[in-house]
Amino acid sequence: MASESQLFFLSPNGTFLIEHFLPYWFNIFVWCVVTSVLIHVLAALVAFRALRYQRIGSYTACIFLLVSLIYPLTGGAIFSALIAGIFSTGGFVIESSYVILIGIGLTIAYVITSYSRVLASL
Repeated sequence: MASESQLFFLSPNGTFLIEHFLPYWFNIFVWCVVTSVLIHVLAALVAFRALRYQRIGSYTACIFLLVSLIYPLTGGAIFSALIAGIFSTGGFVIESSYVILIGIGLTIAYVITSYSRVLASL
């Protein structure tokens, strides 16, 4: 099992192997949260800039920041646990860089799904 210092960061040689449920889940979950917050902060900045003269529209940025934490804490945690459970039950041993890509992929899938729902409502 990876040490506590390796749960979030890569080891000095650039990678370490993950083979148990908790490190799988933690790394996927953390990177899902980090990328979701990053994307939604950028969207909030764009929304605030575009709607700064609107009386109520400027509060849209606050909604974006709230959503940036709601998805990772609910759906992101569940999907991270599902993926971690599949990998750990299957006995897969994966480098940490692949787990990071899975966490980023969860956020990308969420953003694409959200964007397609917005386009369908227009």
